[in-house]
Amino acid sequence: MLNRLGHEIKNRWQALRAYSDMSPDLKLRRRVNRSLSDRPEYAVNDWHQRFWRPLGIRYEVVEFVYRSLAESSGLVVGRLVPSDRMVADLQLPLICWFDWEMTCMEAFWQEFDPTGSIVGSMETHDRDIYDREMYDGSCDPTAFETLNDWMIFLNQAATRSTPTLKS
Repeated sequence: MLNRLGHEIKNRWQALRAYSDMSPDLKLRRRVNRSLSDRPEYAVNDWHQRFWRPLGIRYEVVEFVYRSLAESSGLVVGRLVPSDRMVADLQLPLICWFDWEMTCMEAFWQEFDPTGSIVGSMETHDRDIYDREMYDGSCDPTAFETLNDWMIFLNQAATRSTPTLKS
C-alpha cells in the first residue's frame, strides 16, 4: 500500500515538473510584449496593408497568422514587424506551449488545404520531402529567421506553389 502511494506521488510530481517544462514562460511573454509596447498596434487589415500587401502576401494568410500567433504566443501581433526574429526577438519557443508549432501548422493545413491537394499535385520526390517537413504538421516556424521569412513560406504554400524548404 505504501509502495503504491509512493509510486503515485512520484508520478504526480513528475507530471507537474513536465507540465512546467511544456508551459509558456509567462514572465518572458510579458517582457516581450513590453518590448513591443512602444510600437503602434495595427488591426489585422491595417497590418496587412502596412507590411504584407506590398510583399504580395495574401490577406487570408495574414489573417491566419494574426489570429493563430496571438492565440499561441499571447503576443500583440499587431505590433510585430516583418524583421522580427522568431527566436531572438519574439522568443516563440519559450513563450508558447510546447506543441504550438504542430498545432499552428495543422490549423494552417486545415484552413488552406483541407483536401490535401497542394501535396497531391507535387512530384513524388518533392512530396516526400514536403510531407516530412511540412504537411505532417512538424514544420517548425522558428526554423525561419524572421516573421517575414515565415509569412513568405506560408503564402507560397497557401497559393499552391511549392514552398522553398529550408535545409
